Amino acid sequence: MTFARFSGHLLLAFILGVALASFSWFICILGACLCLALYLSSFRLEPTHIASLLLCFCFGVWRFDTVSAGAKNLVPLKNTSLSTSACVKPVSDIPFLTTIRTGLSERIKQRLPGDEGALLAGTLYGERGLSSEMKLAFRNSGMTHLVAVSGSNLSIIATALFSLLGGLLLRKRTMVSVLLLSIALFILFVGLQAPVVRAGIMAVLAASAPLAGRIPNGPRLLLVSCALFTFFRPCALLFDPSFALSFFATWGLMSYGSALNEALKKYIKPDLIRSLLAETCGASLMTMPYAEWAFGQVSLLGLVSNLFAVPIVPWAMSLGSLCLLLPEWTQSCKAAEGTLSAMLWIAKLANALPYGVWQKVLFTWPSLLIAMSVLIYYALQLQYRHVDKSDEKTFLSPLA
Repeated sequence: MTFARFSGHLLLAFILGVALASFSWFICILGACLCLALYLSSFRLEPTHIASLLLCFCFGVWRFDTVSAGAKNLVPLKNTSLSTSACVKPVSDIPFLTTIRTGLSERIKQRLPGDEGALLAGTLYGERGLSSEMKLAFRNSGMTHLVAVSGSNLSIIATALFSLLGGLLLRKRTMVSVLLLSIALFILFVGLQAPVVRAGIMAVLAASAPLAGRIPNGPRLLLVSCALFTFFRPCALLFDPSFALSFFATWGLMSYGSALNEALKKYIKPDLIRSLLAETCGASLMTMPYAEWAFGQVSLLGLVSNLFAVPIVPWAMSLGSLCLLLPEWTQSCKAAEGTLSAMLWIAKLANALPYGVWQKVLFTWPSLLIAMSVLIYYALQLQYRHVDKSDEKTFLSPLA
């Protein structure tokens, strides 16, 4: 095993140490033994590798205990409610950017009143203004992530900006500099929300890789971004649902989503439909145990509703931005209102269907540990089955 590949295992050991530190010491030690047994059964490890993994795991446990100031045993025995007040502290906003967000929200209300405008504000910068009825519909349909700012919002904005800069025929270093500055401004604008910061770190590393002559390695960049963020905010890994779901969903896309996409090539020819189905299934599979444990319910129609709603999001964001920038006489808001109304209609329809939500799911922490251990184990297997063999050329290798 090369050092570049083993570095991913070291990062994962640190992340697991942070996660298990929120349980009791007995569960923490038991989880460490289980993870080590899975590693020994799957990979050829030398004694120095084992010692390094245990050291990183212990460092994660120490980091959680240090930052949380002794907030031990925070995980409830039953998932009655996931309280984050004891661990996750809200980040204070910058007054100047708060004023800009307030003014933007008022303009959205003027141009797109009602739930359409509230949905646009949610997809653009995570503003929460939907009516109680629509909040329930989005939650029961498994579409809540679409009205909360996340890494997908940042990726859409970064992709659009990169395409625009590419059309201007700028130098590569200039394009990367403008892109990194835009990512930093967007992270500050949305209020340093955890999933966006994680995605921002990942985007910065991916954009910087070509300048260093390296190929970005998606799974490793994900682990690096998660490890960096949890080093400063360890409690976010389990007790900030937005960050946890963002991390697990991205990992599901890269592991299960990629494998399913390859397996479906013989049966589904259109690339867009096949990739959308595979990515949605991969993200849903990886996030389901945590979502069940944290929220106590399962959306049985979430997979189907997201298949129809997710492709509309980039159009809604783009047309909604044009609606805010162009004058009213251009009638640009009509198209934006149509896409936003379509997303609202999908949520309402999924919520109205019978047996769409499985309520009162009893998913305790032993079930969470077992389910996530199995998913992470097979995610690692799939990840190394499809990873590029030329590991020495990937980003974050020893020479990078």
